[in-house]
Amino acid sequence: MEKSSGSFHVPKGIWAITLPQHLGAIVAVYLLIKREVSGLWLIGSYVSWVLIGVVGIGIFYHKYFAHRGFKTYTLIENVGAYLGALAGLGAPIGWVALHTDHHHRFADLNELDVHSPRFGIFNSYMGWQFRKFDLKLGSARRLLKSSGLKFIGNHYYQIYWATAVALFLIDPLAPVFLLFVPGFVHYHVEGLIASLCHTRTLGYRNYETTDNSVNIWLLGLLTWGAGFHNNHHGDPVRPHNQTKIFEIDLSRLLLFLIPKKAELSKEEA
Repeated sequence: MEKSSGSFHVPKGIWAITLPQHLGAIVAVYLLIKREVSGLWLIGSYVSWVLIGVVGIGIFYHKYFAHRGFKTYTLIENVGAYLGALAGLGAPIGWVALHTDHHHRFADLNELDVHSPRFGIFNSYMGWQFRKFDLKLGSARRLLKSSGLKFIGNHYYQIYWATAVALFLIDPLAPVFLLFVPGFVHYHVEGLIASLCHTRTLGYRNYETTDNSVNIWLLGLLTWGAGFHNNHHGDPVRPHNQTKIFEIDLSRLLLFLIPKKAELSKEEA
């Protein structure tokens, strides 16, 4: 059985983005407790999280690039990829490789599913980031044909920090509340989904998949559908995660706003 090396390391992204996100969240909480900023910044943080986390990661990184749940136009997919990059979870091609060629292909089977809580809750929540392993491209290799995705991959950190600087020039608080806090929130949303939604005792299942995925209703509501995780593993190509009427996947509302092509071409299929 092929396994990851298991050696501990601190990747560049932790220092360059994840740590600033967490420090920014601490600063935001301090300013709010001291009442030195308006509560409107929290509304801004939430709206920004919806754009970065729900649209950028949930719809484009996840449903569009990883699973090809719908087809849109090049300009729109590049905007979606840019929004996803601002979450600070990595460039699109690497994210898709981890998701499809590791998490889905080996879901709860062995250590090649780097997100599985079978190997510890901490590992699935964040510990996997500190282990070196060979990244499999597999189905994600098709994304190398996209010049936009390759550009974001090659200039990922520059794009992130150029956005932070641009926001700072608009308002010094803007990168804290509109970039760092939303990224902090989505970092932990991803950790919760990976660890809790693959624990059989915590939720319910609509699909008898071979993995341990479950739906957790409250988490599904709060994360705009991501918590209906068993639905996703049962039908990953579907562009939303709602199967039953009581499962409220709010991301469906945003999907209506995205212009779509009717079908995939033979080259894209």
